[in-house]
Amino acid sequence: MNLKDRIQKDLEAALRRQDKAVVSVLRLLAAAVHNEEIAKGKQQSGLEEGGVLDVVAREAKRRKESIGAYEKGGRADLVEQERAELAILYHYLPEPLDAGALEQLVRAAITETSATSAKDLGKVMVALRPRIAGRADGGVAAELVRKLLSG
Repeated sequence: MNLKDRIQKDLEAALRRQDKAVVSVLRLLAAAVHNEEIAKGKQQSGLEEGGVLDVVAREAKRRKESIGAYEKGGRADLVEQERAELAILYHYLPEPLDAGALEQLVRAAITETSATSAKDLGKVMVALRPRIAGRADGGVAAELVRKLLSG
């Protein structure tokens, strides 16, 4: 079962259980996937698994950013709501990479692309992005690439 079907199946189950919090998050997620399909012109064929995963990761990132903003604004009620939504989204993301595993993948990508300087950052990131999709933040990975290439 692909990720999009799993989201739909879980949404139907949450509707039967009348779990309003899960229904709300999964409806938003399903709508975001649908909007991405429309934006990419893939309404008929649907997004590939990686595309759906990117949408889930983007929604999770939005929740993390909202949590930070709500904490600064002193809105504990909204912080808790966003954390609950984030926990639901995490069920659809693969296990995150730890620092050691990320560094191994970065080193492998640097070796594969024969990168020698920070100018090669783009080449390394193109090779690295599919391997870390949904499992690590691209900004953190890019910073690690810069560090390893400069030092």
